[in-house]
Amino acid sequence: MLATLWGLDPRRSLTLSVPLLAAVPLWFLLVRSDAGSALLRWVAPALGVAALVQLALVLMAAWRDPGADASAWVRLSGASWLVVPNDLAWIACLLPFLRISAGRWLELGAAIALASLALWLHALTLLGATLFAVLVHVLLRRGLRLFSLRWLVPAAAALLGALLIAALWSPSMLARLQLWTAALQVFADHPLGVGAHNFVLAYRDSLVVPVETLVDPRVTPWPHSLPLEVLAELGAPGLLALIAVAATLRRRAASLCGTLRPWACATTSALLVFALLAITESSFLRLWVWTLGTLLMGLLERQSTVSFTDQGHR
Repeated sequence: MLATLWGLDPRRSLTLSVPLLAAVPLWFLLVRSDAGSALLRWVAPALGVAALVQLALVLMAAWRDPGADASAWVRLSGASWLVVPNDLAWIACLLPFLRISAGRWLELGAAIALASLALWLHALTLLGATLFAVLVHVLLRRGLRLFSLRWLVPAAAALLGALLIAALWSPSMLARLQLWTAALQVFADHPLGVGAHNFVLAYRDSLVVPVETLVDPRVTPWPHSLPLEVLAELGAPGLLALIAVAATLRRRAASLCGTLRPWACATTSALLVFALLAITESSFLRLWVWTLGTLLMGLLERQSTVSFTDQGHR
């Protein structure tokens, strides 16, 4: 709130913070209400229906205008949550839940279908998230403690190295690196942040390369990295708050992973996929980030109690 008040445009910050207003009551409904356990059992099925509807709308748009590009199909679909093709990447978070509810073969078939769709739409984030979801779910089910610092630190370093290498041949990754560099410079210029959702107002003045040399010259409202978005817009206090939330989630997830229970493995797998998307794509401007993030954290919180975990195995 303070970063918003002293930001570049407080009115813009407050106007675009409507998804946050929806996430707060949703959190209390899931975690604090007596109906939370019953509601959480419907999280995966409800999100599955939303995913199918969105995919169907995109495919219908492609059928109506086959000559258009993937971005145009997403715009023509009118699907909730979707702005660009990579917004479909959230669906990869559902693959682990599909396995525990319908079996590994259906999960594998859905993963192959999602990967094929990603290649068709040229949505590299969706492709990476799909492959990552299958991989981490297999590893967690085999007892690998991916949430331990012994695994997380080298994995984060490997991911950073892979992203840097990808920028050498992928224009989209190079464009992201330019935005990430700009976000770091925005923070250097405004250590207390430019205000929520105000990255777009400041990053062009913080670019380390001329605007005409940008890989993607379009004005971009978000830096395609949630941690860097927080750093640039909410400053050092916002980043400390984000680290505190992430550390709490890691501890909870690490304790659940040791149980090797299907629901625990599925939830923690989905959280890892969500984290990958946060690093490379997502933004607090997106409704799906608030909604899916709140649902996954609520599911993690509920599974920390014996009652909900036991209900998931009956």
